[in-house]
Amino acid sequence: MKLREALYEILKTQPEPYTFNEIARKFNNSELISTISFKELKAYQVKNIVNKEQSIFTNFNGYVVLKEDSKWNNLLRTYFSLIDSTRGILNVSEQEFVVTALFFTKD
Repeated sequence: MKLREALYEILKTQPEPYTFNEIARKFNNSELISTISFKELKAYQVKNIVNKEQSIFTNFNGYVVLKEDSKWNNLLRTYFSLIDSTRGILNVSEQEFVVTALFFTKD
C-alpha cells in the first residue's frame, strides 16, 4: 500500500474533514502504519502528499477532504467564499454568525 492510499483510506472512513495534524495522528495510531515503511508520519508530509495528489485530495485552508466528497467540497468552498466576501465589512464574530445562520436556515 502506498502512503497516498493509506491517507485515502483514513479520509474515506471519516465523517468530517481533518487537518494535516489530525490525519498524521490518525495514521500513526492505526494499523496502516505497519503496511508502510514509516516510523511516524508528520503533518508536513501529509501536506506534501495532499498538495501533490490534487486529483485525489482537496485542501481548504488546512482542512483536507477527498475530491470525490462533493458535500464537504461544496460546503467548505461556500464557507470560505462567504468569509472572504464579508472580510472588511463585518468583524470576525459577525462573519461567523452570518455564515452559521445561512447554513442553519438552508437545512
